[in-house]
Amino acid sequence: MPRFLSNNNGAARIAGFALATVFACSAATASDLQRLKALSLTELANLEVSIVGKRPVKLSETAAAVYVITAEDIRRSTATRLPELLRHVPGLNFARIDSGEWAISSRGFADRFANKLLVLIDGRSVYSPLFSGVFWEAQDLPLDNIERIEVIRGPGAATWGANAVNGVINIITKSAVDTQGTSVMALSGDEQRAAWGRVGGEINANTHYRLDAKITHRDALDEGETRLGRRAGFRLDHEGSANDHWGLQGGLFSDKGEDPDFHGWFLLADWRKSHDGGAGTTLNLSAERLFSRAVSDELIIGTGQGIGTEVLTNLEFELRHQLRPWNGHRFSLGLGMRRTESELDPQGIVLGIEPRDRVSYLYTAFLQDEVSLVPEHWTLTWGARFEHNDYTGLEVQPSVRLNWRLSDETDLWASVGRAVRSPTRVERDVALEIPGIPVDAGPFGTVPLALRLGQNPDFGSEDVIAYELGWRQIVGDFMNIDIAAFYNRYKNLGVYSFESPELVGLPPVAVLAVGHLVNSGRVETYGAELAVDLRLSEYWRTRWAYTYLQADTDLESPDALAAGSGSAAGSFPRNLFSLHSAFDIGERSEFDVWVYYADSLPEQGVEAYTALDLRLAHRLDRGVSLELIGRNLLDPEHYEWGDNAIGGQAHPVGREFFVKLRLDY
Repeated sequence: MPRFLSNNNGAARIAGFALATVFACSAATASDLQRLKALSLTELANLEVSIVGKRPVKLSETAAAVYVITAEDIRRSTATRLPELLRHVPGLNFARIDSGEWAISSRGFADRFANKLLVLIDGRSVYSPLFSGVFWEAQDLPLDNIERIEVIRGPGAATWGANAVNGVINIITKSAVDTQGTSVMALSGDEQRAAWGRVGGEINANTHYRLDAKITHRDALDEGETRLGRRAGFRLDHEGSANDHWGLQGGLFSDKGEDPDFHGWFLLADWRKSHDGGAGTTLNLSAERLFSRAVSDELIIGTGQGIGTEVLTNLEFELRHQLRPWNGHRFSLGLGMRRTESELDPQGIVLGIEPRDRVSYLYTAFLQDEVSLVPEHWTLTWGARFEHNDYTGLEVQPSVRLNWRLSDETDLWASVGRAVRSPTRVERDVALEIPGIPVDAGPFGTVPLALRLGQNPDFGSEDVIAYELGWRQIVGDFMNIDIAAFYNRYKNLGVYSFESPELVGLPPVAVLAVGHLVNSGRVETYGAELAVDLRLSEYWRTRWAYTYLQADTDLESPDALAAGSGSAAGSFPRNLFSLHSAFDIGERSEFDVWVYYADSLPEQGVEAYTALDLRLAHRLDRGVSLELIGRNLLDPEHYEWGDNAIGGQAHPVGREFFVKLRLDY
């Protein structure tokens, strides 16, 4: 059970400082205030997003639970790493496990490797086929290169394919033309140090480039090795005409520490051409190679032991075409293919693997039709994605979305859809034996438990049917309200069904439990999410978010153990709340308050906690800025994540202070 430390005097001092700063902001005269470049609330509601149907649509008119983290939100955040930007998104659970590990998920099933959340960078999937999850450590983008982050809670499989079960996150980076000049940033604190640089230039009037590099040194939250991350990247963008664009980007990255060590590279090319009548064609090509050592098996049950070294190579292409064959219809058609080569060198707890090297293919086709039932009022979007994978064959993932625009300020929407999570190599090919877990064996006292987890070559896909309702309201020029409610029915979830344990070895006595992976789990989840943007004055803006989640679980066996991601509700707080209050102080200074509350996780022994972050920024001169940031200020340390079901170790998150210096020219 994690032990929490408290410091009421420290919390009172921090609260007093925050209130004093608020009053100082309120005392500033309007003539002293100059709002920095940011989206107004009306502009934010009309921001175009492409995460729902892979084409630009106004945020206020999307029939889905969509949230956008803008470049202004990123600039004013206290985040130093990409995952930390997601903390305040409604419907997402964020928990820090260690200095380079996070548990991030949407609408339940949280774990370090959440297997029901699809993550994309400029449309390129960074979801691992080995274990269904994301190595967040490898996604250490310079935050200033990000244009926005689009998040959809709920299934996005009809657009993005398998594994977009509970949500999709698409990180969209800035065009090279928007990052001209030179920028340098240095960060130093009591837990991390980082440096980042970027150079942008012009090859000719239509072609621009960007080069960037970043290095990060992070201390472990508890005992353990520090981590060293390095990254270098480039981007080219060419605008041949008003209707023609091509781009090329790539990068090298590495992250070394205790577990895992990895390094790799990626390339992404895209071409877009617009045609008359709203038609257009897009082609994406990508390649990546990832080398990882001692991949943790926390994805299975959280023992923290390694399963081996993997070399993963992905090649992917996708062709999309949009057309309007007749009035009132907008079609999107597409084809795609992904080739994945996985070479696994087993070690440690791996009992067996068959085959050791695997090449797999995924073929996709999708169709979507946006129908204007009543122009300017009723819009129906229906479609499906058809995928064929080497494990389960053909998977069909349909969806239907309906948006009712009552007025320019009010929208109601509803949706229903199906999504699947495909099996992974670990579930199909790998057998594990995990020794040394202490258990109470009655008259024999405490004895070690050995778990033998067998692979299942017949393990199938998990699937969900999701129902959603939503309401968006624009209130004048000062408030936006976004509410979404959902009900999800999961079946065929992967669980380990155990035979009766037996005593082996005398002496010493040990317990052997043999588990078989089967598709027998069933879960129902439901909840609601609220997001409010409120502009109180020209220099004071707040963003609020609240999330409620409840789950009913039936694993169909008293001896079953959930495989893959954590349980639906046991790893996800029932209540989440966040607040960002942003103040402009005069023409050169900013003050930001970030508050985050997470309910307790009784199954993990984690108590409820409240985190407070403060940011004070000042422009010293033209192109020079200084930021002072404090994080997790309310207590000396707290736990955000607990021990997993068996084994695994959580680390407390403590107070942190750092300074950032930035130079632009």
